[in-house]
Amino acid sequence: MVVILFQWREPGSVTVFLTMIFLLMFSLLGVTYDCARMSAVQGYLKVAGSSAARTVFGDFNRELYQEYGLLGYGGYDGRSREDLNRDFLEVLEKNLKICHDNFPDYHADIYRISQMESTIEKSAVLTEEDVFYDQIAAFLKNKTVKDVADAICEKVKGCSSGTDLDDKLDLADRYESGDYEGLRQEEQKESGEPRDEKDLGTEESNKSGDEGGIGKNGPQTSGGGDEKGAGNGKSSVKDSAGGNPLEAFSHMMRDGVLSMVCQDENLSEAEIIPREGKEDSQRESDAAGKGAADLLKGFLKNESPLENVSQMPKGKKKMLLLAYTGEVCSDYLEKKEEGIRYAKEYLAAGKGEERSNLASVVNRLLAVRMLLNFAYVAADPALQEKSLATATALAGFTGLPPVITGVQYTILLILSFQEACVDVTALLDGKAVPVMKSSANFKMKYEEVCLGTKTLFQKKAAGYGNKKGGSGMSITYKEYLTAFLLLVDEKTLYNRTLDAIQQDLREKYNQSFCIDDCISKSTYRMTFELNFVFQQLPFLDQSQWGQSVGRQCQEVSYGYKSR
Repeated sequence: MVVILFQWREPGSVTVFLTMIFLLMFSLLGVTYDCARMSAVQGYLKVAGSSAARTVFGDFNRELYQEYGLLGYGGYDGRSREDLNRDFLEVLEKNLKICHDNFPDYHADIYRISQMESTIEKSAVLTEEDVFYDQIAAFLKNKTVKDVADAICEKVKGCSSGTDLDDKLDLADRYESGDYEGLRQEEQKESGEPRDEKDLGTEESNKSGDEGGIGKNGPQTSGGGDEKGAGNGKSSVKDSAGGNPLEAFSHMMRDGVLSMVCQDENLSEAEIIPREGKEDSQRESDAAGKGAADLLKGFLKNESPLENVSQMPKGKKKMLLLAYTGEVCSDYLEKKEEGIRYAKEYLAAGKGEERSNLASVVNRLLAVRMLLNFAYVAADPALQEKSLATATALAGFTGLPPVITGVQYTILLILSFQEACVDVTALLDGKAVPVMKSSANFKMKYEEVCLGTKTLFQKKAAGYGNKKGGSGMSITYKEYLTAFLLLVDEKTLYNRTLDAIQQDLREKYNQSFCIDDCISKSTYRMTFELNFVFQQLPFLDQSQWGQSVGRQCQEVSYGYKSR
């Protein structure tokens, strides 16, 4: 007997069961789709944000790049991070726009991004050391950075003589100050001939003028002159110091060194304002009322850079700065018409006025050249004999050999200084001068020690060539300037370079330019709203899934890079 059992089923139960399975599968697909869409949005925003960052940085400061090869956003007219962020957001929204203006009905917004905002989390400016050095390294990528430190410094080392110049100058200074006038008066009482120093110098000079040599009191004033302008035995320049080289030197220095060695009368009077006001403007010291020994001590103690040679900093950053400033900064010889004319001189001196920077460099040149020339003068027997005779005539009344020796060496230093004036005049005219002097290339004659003038220095400087060569080693103004820059510490040189760039662009283009506001790198934080496509399904738990994904974020970074 076969019994067939039939299970009772409620009508439609299978359909409901299959429908629930289908809805679960559909929900799974929907969640998978939304998750994939969220991941795609992150990548989409990453690409769109990077593209927007590159685009806004394409609006870099054209003048800064054109003049100095540096890339930075803004820096003028108050453009700041807010402007950069606004430009970024504007470009980003255009990049995210899917609907074409000409075909509004044919598009599908599968990402459904809304309420897009952006902020700049962090940024780097051009004046940060890492950023700046990275950019100048890129600028110099195709150029060879030469190590000029050893080559230049070897030319200025070993210049000082073993003679104790300070003590001798102190004695000469006391002589000029009148400390020994009591001894002079005693000598005049004993001899019964109260003649002053100037009358003595004039009389002795006239007595020995026909011999063309050196008299009891000093060098001849009528037989001097350079090779071109004094061939007839008469000088066109009169000696107003009565044969006293110390007094003649004080008269010569009364108007300053620039008036003696610079041929360009139209010197720059512009001022350079430091970015942070840390370096104060310094003016040249007044030479009026100072004696020859006092002036010479000032050159030897205050303006000579040789004392810092042993502490000269070296390193990759310093070499980068030197190579970079050598390419983009001008100096006196380049005769720049606008902007900062003596930028390299400012880097070396750091003073607030362009004229003062040039004067400081010239003073250093005179100090270096004077020491180099003195190395020859102090070893020349003929000059030793002539200077001793002059010193004896001037200070012999004291009866003190140290005083006479002090005056003698002061006269030799004056002759060395006048030769240095010839050298610096030639250097500022673009010529090369020998590093060490000899009888063959020493321009000044001892008989001309009281006749130093700008005209005489220019005539003698014309004897130097425009190119390096000849016997011995020669050096140019630019090489000396590089040596002075080597003696500036890296941090100071770095700040002065930025000051010079800022001031130059202000004068040439825009007074509002500020290099500290030039943005070089930036990190953007993009926040947006992203809704679920399937969030409105009635069977999804709203408390679990929520109405939307909520505020999402994405970050992109971009900056000017080395190539």
